[in-house]
Amino acid sequence: MPNKPNMDKLINQFQQQMDDLYVHADVALYLWDDRKKMKAAGFETTLETKHLELIDESSLVQAVVAWQLFASRWITDALVHDTSVLASELAKHDRAELSIARGVRVYPQVKELAAHSSRETIARFLEKDAKFLTVNYEKHWLRYSDILAPTFRDRVKRLKHHEHYLIILLTAKLRNASAHRSPSALAELKSVLIDPDLGRFDKRHKVALGKSTGVTAQGIGHYLASEMANPYGGSNTRLHRHGQGREQAAAPRSGAACSGA
Repeated sequence: MPNKPNMDKLINQFQQQMDDLYVHADVALYLWDDRKKMKAAGFETTLETKHLELIDESSLVQAVVAWQLFASRWITDALVHDTSVLASELAKHDRAELSIARGVRVYPQVKELAAHSSRETIARFLEKDAKFLTVNYEKHWLRYSDILAPTFRDRVKRLKHHEHYLIILLTAKLRNASAHRSPSALAELKSVLIDPDLGRFDKRHKVALGKSTGVTAQGIGHYLASEMANPYGGSNTRLHRHGQGREQAAAPRSGAACSGA
């Protein structure tokens, strides 16, 4: 019988991944800021705008992938930790395939559901033949929360504002647009960028994520690295990155990273 997963360790590992990504990106960005000094010092490599865009895009993709893996594992581990609610729901039915709690579709093989099932077994219950859960939409989190034990369900409920889910969705759409670069992926991204709630998020957090038209034409890296006037933070980048802005942008990451966990 598997041991109960260590949820705190899972969260700490994810936080360490985020911290490492911040270091990676910061080192690259400081080199960008000092590119003239590098050239004067005789470095053969000349940094151009395309390199800055690649830094931003690759950092974002790594962060989103890390988040999606963490979120999927957190949900499955929460169910491995306590299967009582899921087992109770399954006990009410006797079908090979059923839908419970806001449309969570499970594929029960009831004999497999022991007191402490494995992560892989839980994932098969929730998404047939899947090793990881889909965690990009608010509806997914609401569905999963209904089959979590109360302790874990309450943590998911911390993601109570539409804006929280909108940022999760935005990062997923940015990653998809970066990976596929298809017209449909870019169109889906653009629909999120023009959401009025994203504009309100921008104003509150002094960033400028929304209402971008250039992202579909010039790519994700260009969108992230845009040298634009931030109407809320007064900085010269979309993400309020340089100087003090970089420190302010990094400051809330500990709380934000685990707000749903």
